[in-house]
Amino acid sequence: MYLVAAFEHSLLLERAISDLLHNGLARENILAVPLEPQNVGSNGNSLIDSAAAAGTALMVLGVIYGFVLRWGPIIWGLIGLLAGVAVGALLTLTRSRLLQNSKKLNSITPEVVLIINCQDNHIKESEQILWHNQALGVGRLDR
Repeated sequence: MYLVAAFEHSLLLERAISDLLHNGLARENILAVPLEPQNVGSNGNSLIDSAAAAGTALMVLGVIYGFVLRWGPIIWGLIGLLAGVAVGALLTLTRSRLLQNSKKLNSITPEVVLIINCQDNHIKESEQILWHNQALGVGRLDR
């Protein structure tokens, strides 16, 4: 039977492995797999999308109201376009920074997965050791 546990990379993980070794498990039966962090590249939100949408909306309003204003629809359409692009870009940047800060504060991600091959008589003790050392999650796999 396999026990699978997720841990943050910390001294508690090292202590859990040490406790498992002292409990009688062989070193060959314990596998620790560090997870790669996600690339910070693109999160699917584009700065251009919201800027273009807001620019289009304000440009249309500028053209519509430009017929009754002094400079005419072309100038007010261009002013609306520039204002909309600026507003859309600022909203996107503000939203992405707020989400980025909240993710850093609130996210606990499992950084190491521990896979243990143990006999049926060691399962309860091994599972208690993992929970005692603050595993983020523990699961059993019958094979």
